[in-house]
Amino acid sequence: LIANKKIHKDQIKVSVLGKWYDLPERVVNPIREIIESTKDYDKFFLNFCVNYDGREEIVDACKLIARQIKSEKIDPESINKQLIKENLYSSYFISPDLIIENNKEFSGLLLWDSKNSMIFFTDKQWPDFTKIDFFRAIEAFQNKNKK
Repeated sequence: LIANKKIHKDQIKVSVLGKWYDLPERVVNPIREIIESTKDYDKFFLNFCVNYDGREEIVDACKLIARQIKSEKIDPESINKQLIKENLYSSYFISPDLIIENNKEFSGLLLWDSKNSMIFFTDKQWPDFTKIDFFRAIEAFQNKNKK
């Protein structure tokens, strides 16, 4: 992605959600590079979930909130949807319009944020997912929004 001219020409901010930093350095370094090189872009957003589990994201948010309560930074009565969102990995993400899931099953991706998202299922794994497959997902999204 770092060499993709379209990413920079169209100012697409690339973000990666999950515990990707726990992966081998050969994976982590390119992720850091693309995040850093696109951090100031704000026209379009391309979000990837890498080494991510939606349930774990919610559990981790609950732990953060519990620590804030324990240290008396917040009162338990102040817990609301906004506070939970602020403590998710995806706190700075806008809710996705389209989620592409492989294995034709819902993996629990972005459980909190996917309420109004269209989920496009494919039987292809990411290494086999082509540009044409991506355009099919976009077309399905556009057709859904026409209705």
